[in-house]
Amino acid sequence: MRMSPLLLASLLALGAGPAQALDYVWLGGTGSWTDTSKWSLLGLPGSGDTASLNSGSAILDSDRLLGRLILAGGNRGGSGLLTSGALTFVSGSLFGPGATTITGAASFTGTNNQTVDATHTLNLNGGATWSVGNGTISTGTDARINVAAGTTFVDAGALSPSGSRSLGYYGNGSFNNAGSYERNGLGTTNAYGFNNSGRININSGTFLLRSAWSNTGIARIAAGANLASSEASFNNQGRLEGDGTVRTAGLNYALLNLGEIAPGTLSTVGHLAIDGDLTLGSGSVLDIDLASLSSFDSISISSDLRVAGVLKVESLDGFAPQVGDSFKIASFSQMIGGGSFSQVQWLGNPGLTLSIEYNASDITLRVAAVPEPSSWALMFSGLALFGWLSSRRRRMAEQ
Repeated sequence: MRMSPLLLASLLALGAGPAQALDYVWLGGTGSWTDTSKWSLLGLPGSGDTASLNSGSAILDSDRLLGRLILAGGNRGGSGLLTSGALTFVSGSLFGPGATTITGAASFTGTNNQTVDATHTLNLNGGATWSVGNGTISTGTDARINVAAGTTFVDAGALSPSGSRSLGYYGNGSFNNAGSYERNGLGTTNAYGFNNSGRININSGTFLLRSAWSNTGIARIAAGANLASSEASFNNQGRLEGDGTVRTAGLNYALLNLGEIAPGTLSTVGHLAIDGDLTLGSGSVLDIDLASLSSFDSISISSDLRVAGVLKVESLDGFAPQVGDSFKIASFSQMIGGGSFSQVQWLGNPGLTLSIEYNASDITLRVAAVPEPSSWALMFSGLALFGWLSSRRRRMAEQ
């Protein structure tokens, strides 16, 4: 005997039937999520079940558990917390002051548009993929998308090298990455309200900041890839590393580094290019690794350089530079402001020291020997004798 959907739902509710997941479909229009007449099975989707919203708006003002949420043209609103094991976001929106938390995998269809709107919060706690396409993930007024620590958000890129997609477009919402954001594929991702406290790896293409960002984590730009900004204010408070290009809004705009710049990585050599001006702030650190006379970290700046902060230099893999060796670590159009590094940290042979040559269009490190203690003693003795003779001449002249 075949059971009707209503009878099956009743038996499941009473624990008398098989504990299998059910697929519920919202029947359209606007109504309460908890109105059983609005669902295809005349019940309420629960933990383990799938809820599909293909049209209309389901308003949830209480807390519910769900197995999978599918948005394919419909909308989920309200002030409640919906916790779902998975999310398939094809199109439609999440809106209202509530929150949607995804504990497992989430997917966004890259050829379509998805919206997190009107103060809503979407928590991605199990990782997410954004498939290839020129679509948009929008964050409206005070809306937030949060990528949890320990998870990965994969941006597969646009459809072509000239194509673009938008993240966090329109409104003043934010995309907050505490995990790992992987930018892959072709074209450009236009990012609005992007805040990184985790890690962003720009593996290919261009990641273009369309509004001021906050980076207190790590941003790695691979060779051939670009981190760019269209904003006059372009600051870094975390770590920038890699072998790609950081591009400012123009030749008269600067990247202000208040954190750390490490060409390559902290343990491998590389070359990082700055297309525009670079200002090394007083609290900044420039990390330079030396692996050999021909293999060492460097940065190139297409326009002006302002220097301050700490220069940290480390010798890698047992490399032992010799007195007189030199390394051009920075090239630029001109240095302005007459600044210099406030401190040089040499993490190599303690018997050697580094002199810094600030030239017209480059900064060069030169290796020198640390003076022997006897040399220091002779120098101080000479200075003392010179001081005594000067004082004696002054007294004789006064007599």
